[in-house]
Amino acid sequence: MDDAEAFLVDSRDRTILAHRDSSLISTKLETSNKDTFMAGVAKRLADRDYSQCSIAGNLTSFETVSGTDWILVSFVPSEIIYADVNNLRTNMIIIAVVFLIVLFIAVERIIHMVVKPVRGLTKTITTMADGDFTVDVNARGRDEIGKMGRSVEQFILSIRGMLHEIQDISEKVSSQSDATNGLSGDMNGIAKIQAQSMQELNNTVDQLSESISEIADNATSLAMVVSDTKVTSTKVEECMNQTVSASEKGKSDMRQVNDAMNNISQSIQRLDEAIDKVGTASEEITNIVAVIGNIAEETNLLSLNASIEAARAGEAGRGFAVVASEIGKLAQNSTESVDNIVQLIGEITRLVKETIEQAEVSMKSINESSAMIDTALGTFDEIFEDIHTTGSLIEQMMAKIGEVDEVATNVAAISEEQAASTEEIHATSENMVIQANNIADSSNAVLDDAQELSASADSLKERIGRFKI
Repeated sequence: MDDAEAFLVDSRDRTILAHRDSSLISTKLETSNKDTFMAGVAKRLADRDYSQCSIAGNLTSFETVSGTDWILVSFVPSEIIYADVNNLRTNMIIIAVVFLIVLFIAVERIIHMVVKPVRGLTKTITTMADGDFTVDVNARGRDEIGKMGRSVEQFILSIRGMLHEIQDISEKVSSQSDATNGLSGDMNGIAKIQAQSMQELNNTVDQLSESISEIADNATSLAMVVSDTKVTSTKVEECMNQTVSASEKGKSDMRQVNDAMNNISQSIQRLDEAIDKVGTASEEITNIVAVIGNIAEETNLLSLNASIEAARAGEAGRGFAVVASEIGKLAQNSTESVDNIVQLIGEITRLVKETIEQAEVSMKSINESSAMIDTALGTFDEIFEDIHTTGSLIEQMMAKIGEVDEVATNVAAISEEQAASTEEIHATSENMVIQANNIADSSNAVLDDAQELSASADSLKERIGRFKI
């Protein structure tokens, strides 16, 4: 090695036997006290310590020569030995500094290319989880994060369009339910009017029955007391005039009731059409919700794939795992929202079906009532004809007093027939009153169902309104 030396010393008296410097040969180590190195070597020899050590900046080694008392002392400056180590240390420091700079740049680029987009996606997903879909995603790059960003962007656009369609449909359902509610209110009012008309008709029939009973009594009195025929016939004529007026009024009331029943039938038909439209809108909402469910399932699969890729990436994929977890939670929330919407649509569909069934029952009752009213109209026509026949007979009775007995017998028979007819009319009118009351109750039930449908539509509109698009 450069600057390395060795000399031979006698360990008994510490005489230098061989040295590069010939002037030191045969001298004692003690005579070189001014030389720090030689003094250190002399002390080690005196102590018989022959282990390797550092003396005066020189790495020194002692080796005994077998068979003699000689000691070979070899030394070399420490700086020569550590020169390569120092150079290596300097190079390592330079390499470490360069590596740190490169690492800092790489970390900065990773943060810019990975952490920053992931942070943006996390913020976007958090905003979406709060129901705000007005956010936008600026997806860049062709890596997994870029693909994930574009997928989220497509998901936002799809959800935004679907929510917009659902809002439009919910508004249509709300307006249709309001129209249904109005129609139900109109039908309820018409049913009440019908019930009142039926009650008035019943009262009219009672009056008619009383009048015909009075006619029968007068006819019997006419048959028994011929001497009072003229007076009794006058009274009968007056009663007949009243009967004609009452029958004409009853006939007019029956026609009004028939018109009201037709109006109710048309209103229920319009209600049925509106409910069919509500059912169609519910089916469209169900289809849209199914599409949302499929998107949520695909998002969940995307989250699972991202979690698998993050697990493969190890420590570097921990950020991807967080994003995948957030996307999975979002997909789960979307699935739960879809289930809630499906349940709500099922409830609306059930209400619509119940409303349709109730409307069909009401329609059937109205048709039956219409048939009864038509029957009553026919009966009234027969009564009216009978009353006119009775008037003709009374005129004949007034013209032919001599045939009073025969006319009285005819009047008594006709009166008995009229009494029987009035009893039938009275029973029919009572049935019509009962049917009118049933229709009123049915219309009340339809009105309650329409109000419940309107409330459900408002609830759906309120839930959809939580999302911002």
